[in-house]
Amino acid sequence: MARSSRPPLGDALLSVATGLAALALYLPTVATGVLEGDPGEFQLAAAIGGLAHPTGYPLYLSLGWLWAQVAPAASPAHALNLLSALFAAAAVGLTCRLVLELGKDAPWWAAWPAGTAAGLTLAASATFWSQSIVAEVYTLHALLLAGLALATLKLAQRPDRWWVIGLIAGLGLAHHRMT
Repeated sequence: MARSSRPPLGDALLSVATGLAALALYLPTVATGVLEGDPGEFQLAAAIGGLAHPTGYPLYLSLGWLWAQVAPAASPAHALNLLSALFAAAAVGLTCRLVLELGKDAPWWAAWPAGTAAGLTLAASATFWSQSIVAEVYTLHALLLAGLALATLKLAQRPDRWWVIGLIAGLGLAHHRMT
């Protein structure tokens, strides 16, 4: 079936709904205080506008500092934990969208359950969930990688948008060496 057989906004709405469902899972379990180890280091570094251990994670800590200034949280530590949950939920939503795009010729009754299952499987996996409720760099990395994969897939449809891949890859490199 052609892509036109699916409602035009359906894929986007489903991706947002999947991300919001993930956020609903994470919010009750987000850590509220200062943590030990790397999460504690990230909480402190973001709160004071500093850098963490090498590579310093400048993108994460810059976004964290900005978020800590405006977040409706009890403390900067809690704000950074919430930011990880937001990044994770966005990564889940983009993962759903990526699967929907991969199955762009499938009818809605096949594509939508597949996209939802992919996103929620990522959301509920023990390792991803554990990193989604504390101040850690991995959820932003997952978001950037999902965005990079989706942008690369969409490039075939819009070759004039190659710069989007460069932008996301550059942000990824400013964030984590695994990019």
